[in-house]
Amino acid sequence: MRFHSLSLGAALLILASCQQFKVAGQVGYAQLALDGELGFAAGSTTTDIGQDVTTAFGLGDDQGLPYGRFNFDMGVPTFTVSAFVFEEEGTGTLAKNFGGNPLLSAGANVNTDFELSNAKASLVFDISLGPVTISPGLAADYFDFNFQVTQVNGLASEVVELEAPVPIGILRAAADIGIFSGMAEVGYMEADIDELEAKLLDIDAMLTVHATEVLDLWVGYRYLAIDGDGLIDNDTFLSDIKIDGIVFGGGVRF
Repeated sequence: MRFHSLSLGAALLILASCQQFKVAGQVGYAQLALDGELGFAAGSTTTDIGQDVTTAFGLGDDQGLPYGRFNFDMGVPTFTVSAFVFEEEGTGTLAKNFGGNPLLSAGANVNTDFELSNAKASLVFDISLGPVTISPGLAADYFDFNFQVTQVNGLASEVVELEAPVPIGILRAAADIGIFSGMAEVGYMEADIDELEAKLLDIDAMLTVHATEVLDLWVGYRYLAIDGDGLIDNDTFLSDIKIDGIVFGGGVRF
């Protein structure tokens, strides 16, 4: 019982010490596109397995999807979460072999289903410099990646699945001038995860118009680059892709 009392007291003390507590919810629409290379081969290999997502898999067109972002400003620390689900289907012609059990041979016409779910949570600590705020911090990008390639008029199919949280360091800059406010955030990670070498670059930018005391209109840009090369379950996987585009919508704050 003493532990719970002390924990509650500490929480109240932290909240009381905050100069402000603001909540903003933003929902809208994203127009994102996939670009780059993907590759997959059974077993370990040093052969170049990367294939262009447009020609080999028929992907790369702009996709419209819902986008959400919520911000909890507690004075000095600020907690932010955002999420989207990117899905695309296409038909292409393989330039190289893909998979291995069964093997999808180079030259095969294939149907592809690509899905990437992303949820990002960040905690930054604000350093106020007049109208500008610089905020270093940490974030976690959670990815649920599913990529299925099936031969047209055939039974051969390969599925690549990867699900993992990725910790990254971030730096955010924000400015609030009258009815306008702007934010730009860059996150980066480079690490060896088991037998996979991975790099992640995450850029998030937003310009907001405070239409009323509680209602906002906003437009922004999201850029997500995933560079991974190595083994997943003893099979060779390559990802050198980016998903980027504009996002816009409205929100409320109080």
